[in-house]
Amino acid sequence: MGQGMQTEKRVTKQMNVSFKCPECGQHVEDSLIEMVFELSDTRVTVSNVPATVCPNCGQEFVDGYVAENVNGLVDDCSNMAYYQLRTQSF
Repeated sequence: MGQGMQTEKRVTKQMNVSFKCPECGQHVEDSLIEMVFELSDTRVTVSNVPATVCPNCGQEFVDGYVAENVNGLVDDCSNMAYYQLRTQSF
């Protein structure tokens, strides 16, 4: 009678689209956006980021959970770029 492996359930968070844009008052809509980060001499682009976007003024809103994950990816890219630059011999 062995113990079975436990599987982790992942719950996808969806942003609440019932709010209005604080800039123009229009209702926002679900969308996927691209986020670009400039880090010293490195540009990191993260595509297909779930967000809500105002169709009127273009203001973008990213959930805190999603933002934390994107920031983690960008930090990892930054650390890898630094490591590669430091270890490359000329």
